[in-house]
Amino acid sequence: MISNYIKIVLRAIQQNKLSYFLNLFGLSIGIASFLFIFYYVNFELGYDKFNDRQDLIYRVGLDQFKNNELIFESAENYPAVGPALQESFPEVVDFTRLYNAGAKNNVVFYRPEEEGKQGYKVRRFLYADSSFFRIFSFPLLKGDPKTCLSQSKSAVISRSFAEKVFKGEDPMGQSIVMADDDFNQEICKITGVFEDVPYDSHLKFDVLASYSSLMTRGRNAVERYDQSWDEKDMYTYVLLKDGTDPLALEAKFPQFMDQHNPELLMMNQEKKIFLQPLSSIHLDSHLADEAEQNGQKQNVLTLVLVGGLILLVAMVNFLNYTVAKSMTRAKDFGLRKTMGAVKKDLYLQFIFEALFHNILAIAFAAGIVVVCLPFFKDLTQLEINSFSEFFLNRSFLYAVGGTLAAGLVFGGLAPALILNNYDLIEVVKGRIMNFGKGLFLRRVLLTLQIAASTALTAMFLLVINQINFLTNYDLGIDIDNVFVVDRPGTGAKDFRSQRDNFILFRNKLAADQHIESVCGSSVIPGKRIRWRASLYNYGDAGKNTHQVDLAAVDENFFEAYNLDLIAGRGFSLDRAMDADTNIVLSRKATKLLGYDNPEDAVGKTVVVEEWEWSPNIIGVVEDYHQLSLRENTHPTLYMFTVNLAEYYMIKVKPENTAAALGSIERTWESVFPGNPFSYYYLESFFSEQYASDKVFSRIMLVFATISILISCISLFNISLFALVQRTREIGIRKTLGASRWLIAWIFVRDYLIMIAVGSLIAFPLAYLFGKEWLANFVYSISINAWYFVIAFASILFISLITISFYTLRSTRINPVEALRYQN
Repeated sequence: MISNYIKIVLRAIQQNKLSYFLNLFGLSIGIASFLFIFYYVNFELGYDKFNDRQDLIYRVGLDQFKNNELIFESAENYPAVGPALQESFPEVVDFTRLYNAGAKNNVVFYRPEEEGKQGYKVRRFLYADSSFFRIFSFPLLKGDPKTCLSQSKSAVISRSFAEKVFKGEDPMGQSIVMADDDFNQEICKITGVFEDVPYDSHLKFDVLASYSSLMTRGRNAVERYDQSWDEKDMYTYVLLKDGTDPLALEAKFPQFMDQHNPELLMMNQEKKIFLQPLSSIHLDSHLADEAEQNGQKQNVLTLVLVGGLILLVAMVNFLNYTVAKSMTRAKDFGLRKTMGAVKKDLYLQFIFEALFHNILAIAFAAGIVVVCLPFFKDLTQLEINSFSEFFLNRSFLYAVGGTLAAGLVFGGLAPALILNNYDLIEVVKGRIMNFGKGLFLRRVLLTLQIAASTALTAMFLLVINQINFLTNYDLGIDIDNVFVVDRPGTGAKDFRSQRDNFILFRNKLAADQHIESVCGSSVIPGKRIRWRASLYNYGDAGKNTHQVDLAAVDENFFEAYNLDLIAGRGFSLDRAMDADTNIVLSRKATKLLGYDNPEDAVGKTVVVEEWEWSPNIIGVVEDYHQLSLRENTHPTLYMFTVNLAEYYMIKVKPENTAAALGSIERTWESVFPGNPFSYYYLESFFSEQYASDKVFSRIMLVFATISILISCISLFNISLFALVQRTREIGIRKTLGASRWLIAWIFVRDYLIMIAVGSLIAFPLAYLFGKEWLANFVYSISINAWYFVIAFASILFISLITISFYTLRSTRINPVEALRYQN
């Protein structure tokens, strides 16, 4: 029986090779697209799930309120929270704290015997409790996970870092020096080597040092790093007892925090802690002080919809083709039924044919995946090291199985059900090709395909225009042609020498013909300002306190970034009081203080509550966007000090950036020997905030195009079928005197109606998507009719081009030959 089925399938293919392989290609590319999107979505949703107990691991986040106003939401917490949670709640089995030294300091590592030579700058450097490897499942290649972080001044390093620093030597037991820009210098013993951190981890690190090492940093180190309820510097993770209800545990936290912070009630302040499931951090958490730039869950969920739509379009396209071909074979099926074949036999044949076609399509799809995998890696920026990572994945195999099952339903059961519903006599006579029921079904299916393609096109237009809006929006600050170097991690012994080295570096560069300006500050655009302060007008204590960001800048900051000074003046080296008693505020900060006119704020005295400091306002600058347009501008206080400048900004003349960069590197090496020269382009750094959105827009472009391509294949196939179906009708109309234009209009009219109806279905869906997606941005484009008009016009133009071949062919039919034609 199976051999008979195979012969029938091959004979059907042989009768119309072009149409079959065109539709098989459409199905294959649809399946490949679905598999690509599925892989990306599964990867994004799978962050941190490699941890053995990921469902029991939670990060403890922090909210702080003052006068019932949310001051900040932070991924970091107080050092004392972890130990206190374990002590207070039996549900907390274990905890670990991480101090993100690589983000808070500029850190350089070097071997003791290589002191004075260029070291290794490390951004991904954490101090971790000894319990770290009990909670997380990062495999150690060397060392004992139970003891490797138990001793002070011990460290474990990644495999790639070990290869870079020790160059093939066994690092175990060897020493390495850590030096940072806060004048800390520690000699650590290597007690372990771990495999490089997986790409799908929200925590990424190259070096882990023992948390107990922090306790040696001065007299107040134990209070600062272990017992404090004031300094929020630590990521805190807890391991809960199996079966614990995290919501029930969270309900106990307010009383817990009140017990440990009783003084806050007197100050109208409140601290709240909450639990974040480990696996939800990458897509759901966008707090201050995140370890990495997290993804956007809405983008990922939208891609689930896109992948489903493309697979649906591909399946419907092949269903349309299968139904159309089934109509041409209807007489054969009718004769088989008259000869005694039962429904089961016909169902089995259809299912076998569908199985054959779908296995072939999946095989072709696998070939497309192999060929296009490098392009997919560039498109999504994912690290896929081998084909086996893509194909030999349990979730991926489930997706392939699900695709095959869907193919059997669409390509097998659906056509069999449709054909079995026709009258046996009409089937034998071959009259069902012109029955309204079959024609209506094909039109409905094609209309749905057009709706999906139009919706995806409109959605892409909305996304790409928002991305263009984001990248071209006036931030209120000039970051073009700006290079940033982090403050050197080693060399200076104190603030004075650090400041003197920076001024020397700045003065040397200022004399260079390729350099436009140089400044130093504690902040750079694209990075959240860490420091916050409570500010109020002098004499207004306890009444109207406002939270502002706090930035330390030098005298060149405002001019170098081309910030608009709208009242008063900026800082000056010639005015000694600027560093001690004067500040500059942003417009939003002065409005919070009650000054609608910036000029009115100049000369006024304010109080910084935390320091009991009463500086004078000497200037007001226009607000600028420190972060992406997903957020609003923040009120900011600028104070004048070079000592706290963590970033050195160098604005170069655009004529010769290569020469300028060479000059910067030479100056750096002469002023800061032993510090590796590392720079980044500020505009690119700022744009990294939109990295997931840009990947999303590229994916939308590619797969919206593929959806249109599949719909075009369907249009081409249906127009061919319609030409065959209506050949005699065209012959009769021509005999009765119908013109070519009338024939063409009759042929095109139905497609125009389907495109119009499909667009009417698509536009509300695209509008709802756009409204929901744009709600993630404080600043966004407006949704206007042009996006839908352009989408409709694009689909209409492409569709007319697609069916034009058979439309023109219909006008050239010889009426005599047409009247002889039997379908």
